[in-house]
Amino acid sequence: MAISKIGTNSIDSLTSISFAASQTASSDANTLDDYEEGTYTITMSTGTSGTITVNSSYNTGHYTKIGDTVMVCGNPRVSSVSSPNGTTYISLPFTSKNNGLAQTSSAVLDAGVTHQTNQTGGFLTRTLANTTTAEVMYNTDGNYFTLQAQNAGFGANDQFSFSVTYKVE
Repeated sequence: MAISKIGTNSIDSLTSISFAASQTASSDANTLDDYEEGTYTITMSTGTSGTITVNSSYNTGHYTKIGDTVMVCGNPRVSSVSSPNGTTYISLPFTSKNNGLAQTSSAVLDAGVTHQTNQTGGFLTRTLANTTTAEVMYNTDGNYFTLQAQNAGFGANDQFSFSVTYKVE
C-alpha cells in the first residue's frame, strides 16, 4: 500500500486525506472510495397511525459513513405524542442495503421511557432492507418483539439514546 502527496513520494508532509463531495465508486473492492461525517434530523414514526414528535432541541443525529457501512447515534427527546399506534421507528440518514435481509443493528438505551411491564428485556433496533428507518424492538427471555408505540409509554420529555450500524448500497 502506498499513500503519497502529489509532487512528492514522502508521506511525512501528508496532513490529511480528502474524499470528493460526491462518491466516485471504484470497481475494486479493496479501494476506500467514500468517507463522510455529518448530522441529520431524527424523526420518530409509528407503523399504523398517530404521531411521536421529537423535540427540535434534541433531534440531531450524528453519522459516519465509511464505504458501504453507516454508523449512527442520537439522543432524541420526545416532545409530544398523539394516539400512536403500531411499530415504533427511528429515522436513518441513508437508505439501507436492498438485499432482502433485516439487519439487527444496535442497542437502544432506555432512559426514562415508561414502557409496558412485560417489556423488561433490552432494547435494540432492526433495519429492514431498502428503508430509511430502524424498527425499535425489545428482548424478553430471548424472544424479540417490535416495540408497539401505543404501549411504549412515550410521553413529553422521555429521552433515550441509540446507536445503529447498517449497510447501504
